[in-house]
Amino acid sequence: MIRSQSGKITIVDVAREAHVSVSTVSRYLNSTAPIAEDKRKSIAKAIKMLNYKPSTFAKAMRSQVLYSIGVIVPDLGGYYYGEIVNSIVTYASQKGYETVVSVTNKVGNWEDMTFEFFMSRRVDGIIVCTPTLPSVEKLMKIEIPIVAIDWKDPIGDLNVTGITIDNERATFTMMKYLHSMGHRKILALTGGKGFQSSLDRTNGVLKFKEKNEDVELYISNGDFSSLDTGYDLTRKFIKENGKKVTAIFAFNDIMAFGVISALNDLGISVPDEISVVGFDNTYISKYSVPPLTTIEQPRSELGLAAIKNLINRFESAGSKVGYNILVPFKFIERASVKKIEVRGVIK
Repeated sequence: MIRSQSGKITIVDVAREAHVSVSTVSRYLNSTAPIAEDKRKSIAKAIKMLNYKPSTFAKAMRSQVLYSIGVIVPDLGGYYYGEIVNSIVTYASQKGYETVVSVTNKVGNWEDMTFEFFMSRRVDGIIVCTPTLPSVEKLMKIEIPIVAIDWKDPIGDLNVTGITIDNERATFTMMKYLHSMGHRKILALTGGKGFQSSLDRTNGVLKFKEKNEDVELYISNGDFSSLDTGYDLTRKFIKENGKKVTAIFAFNDIMAFGVISALNDLGISVPDEISVVGFDNTYISKYSVPPLTTIEQPRSELGLAAIKNLINRFESAGSKVGYNILVPFKFIERASVKKIEVRGVIK
C-alpha cells in the first residue's frame, strides 16, 4: 500500500485500499448519498485495517456543508485566464466557498499531477480552462462535478458542463465581415487540433467558404500555447507564397499581434497591403498598431457562468449536468482591415 507523503493516513489511502474513488469514501463518511453495499463493506474494512480517523476539524467543516473548488488553468502569465480566475475566486469567496488554483504551465502529465494534488486537498468540484477531450476524460475519473470553460462536449454524452461562446458562429461572423470589406483571399491561423475551441472556429471559416465559392481560403495550423505561432506561420506563408492573400484571420489576439509584427518585419503594411483580424479582444488589442478588429470573449462572464453552475450542482440535488452553456460574443471593429475593390467596384 502506498501512503500519503505526509505519512498520515488520509481519505486518499482509504480509497486506494478499498478500490473506490475518493468521492465515494467521502459520501460514506458524510452519509450524503447512497452507496452500494459491496463498496460500503470495502470502505469499512479499509478504515478498520488502516485505523483511519477522520479529522475532527474536517468533520466540523463538512457539517457546515462547505465546499472546496479546484480551478485548473494552463497559465496566469497573460490577460485571459487571469480575468476568468479572478471572477471565479471573487464569486466563490462571496458565497463562502474555498478555491484552490492549479497552474499546469503546459506540463505534459498535468492531469496526473493535478489528480493527486486535488485529491489531497479533498476538492468537491473542478473548473478546468481550455482542456482537451483526453484531459477531460482523465479528470472524470475523479468522479466529482466538472465544469469546463472554453470547451464543449463534442460527443454529447459526458457528464461535464461546458461553458463557451459559439465559436463557430463567431468565426463565421468575422469571415462575413472580411467578405463585406472586399476580401476574397484569406489565410486563417488556427490554435491547433487539440483544442475544441480551435476546431469549432475552423468549422466556422470552412462553413463560410462552402457558402461563398468566391472565397479562396488558406489554413495554417498553429498552437494556442505558443506565443510565437502567429509570427512564425506568417513569415513561413509569405516566404512560400508571397502576398497571396489580402487578409489574415488569427484565431486569438496574441497570434494576431505576431502576424502584425511579422508583416512589419517583412516590410508589408497593415492594413494597406494585408489586413489582420484576431479573436478575444484582449486589453491591448485597441492599443496595437493599427488597433485590432477582433471578436470579444467575455472572460468575466465565462468565469461567473462556470462557478454559478458548479455551486448550483452542490446546492441543488438532481441539477442538470452534461450540457453546454453559450455566453454571447461581440464583434469589435477597429482599424486593422482595409476595404478593397472587387472586380473594379468598391463593395
